[in-house]
Order: sequence, then structure tokens, then C-alpha cells
Amino acid sequence: MYNRRDKPSHNFTYNLSTLAFRNVHHIVRRQIPIARRRLDQQMTTMVLVRVIIYVCFLLPYVIYRIYAINVPVTQNDLLQYSIRQLIQTLFQSLSAVNFTISFYIFILVSPRYRRQIKFLLIRKYWRKCKAYCCGNRNQIGPMAIDPIDENIELE
Repeated sequence: MYNRRDKPSHNFTYNLSTLAFRNVHHIVRRQIPIARRRLDQQMTTMVLVRVIIYVCFLLPYVIYRIYAINVPVTQNDLLQYSIRQLIQTLFQSLSAVNFTISFYIFILVSPRYRRQIKFLLIRKYWRKCKAYCCGNRNQIGPMAIDPIDENIELE
């Protein structure tokens, strides 16, 4: 069954791919500093790879839906119905990967993104975890004093 909440995602992806395509043409024509041009190229590459992966993961589900609409099956044929349900579930799961794969695509495609993730994970969170787990070993604290034994007489 078609899921209506998928529609904004398709429109968003289409718009991003169109903007990325236009950006490729603008990068070639503009006279901008090399560093900025590299960043634009990385961003464009990230978006284009994301769109290609999106289409590859969504296409099997779309093809299945077209097939399922044009070739209906009755619920009386349980084997055929079960096979279709299994295929539909597999393709829906495959299309759901689209929402989680962006992080991994960006890690693979963009060196700048990798540096930012490394900075975030190592310099910020790793130090906080290390300080929390290991604690500060140079702290001053009270020493444990043995209780006074009342049976001992003072001289």
C-alpha cells in the first residue's frame, strides 16, 4: 500500500537533485576561491551520491507496487498472497534504509564530513566519557579514620 508520508521525502529528494545539478553548472562558471570551490564540489558530490542511492533503494519497491496494482491476487490463493506480502515487506525494508544510510554515504564521500565527525566524537565526547569513567585522580579527599577504642586508657 502506498504510504502518504513518503511523498514529501520524494519531493525533497527531487528538489535536492535538481539544485545539485544546477550547482554543478554554476561551479564551473563562477570565479570563486579554490577552497570554496572544493567545498561546493564535495557538497554537490554528497547530494548526487545520496540521490543515486535513494533511487536505487526505492526503485524495487516502486516496480513491485506497479506490478501489484496491475496483477491483483485474491486472498483465497494463500501461497501467492503470502509470497507477495513477503516481497512487499522486503522491498519496504529496503526503501526504509534510505532514511538511515545518509550518514554512511557522507562518511564515505566527504573528507570534510569525516573530519567533523572525528572532531565531534574524539575531542568532545571521548574526553567527557574518559573524564567520567576515569575520574580525576588528583583530588584531595578525607582520609578514613579508625574509630577510637573506648577501652584504651589515655596516659
